[in-house]
Amino acid sequence: MDVGVLLLLATLAVAPAESPATLTEQSFLDAALRDGRVAAVLDEPLAIARAGRARAGKLANPEVSFDREALDGAPRQDTWSVSWAPPIDGRHWVQDRAGRESLKAAESRHELSRVALRAELRDAFAAWALAQDGAALADRLASLVDRLARRAEARASRGEASL
Repeated sequence: MDVGVLLLLATLAVAPAESPATLTEQSFLDAALRDGRVAAVLDEPLAIARAGRARAGKLANPEVSFDREALDGAPRQDTWSVSWAPPIDGRHWVQDRAGRESLKAAESRHELSRVALRAELRDAFAAWALAQDGAALADRLASLVDRLARRAEARASRGEASL
């Protein structure tokens, strides 16, 4: 089954109760796109890219050390030291730039996937609306056939025509 049709059915199931005459394309799209599950699926790759960007921008952790001297008869001495070497080889800046570019690419893919989802939802809504119109037309045609059949039966019962 098409993903758009599944989304249409799921959205119609969780959408506020509206009669088919008042379900507009915009209300359908709003209900589908504000669903937290849809947003979570679309936003996951973007969140991963943001985390990668944050990780690439971090500098190396400093090293902390502690040393204690306690010689016989001498006072105890505690020494704390922190050492950190700044990135000198350039790898950090390359990773940082790669992280930024990766985030930009993920944002572009995210926007593209939102547009593609919206287009697919609009196609599903259009198919549903056409099916609704077709069903209404079939109902009108069935009603017309029933009326004509009753009319023919009435004429036959009066002897004006044969069945």
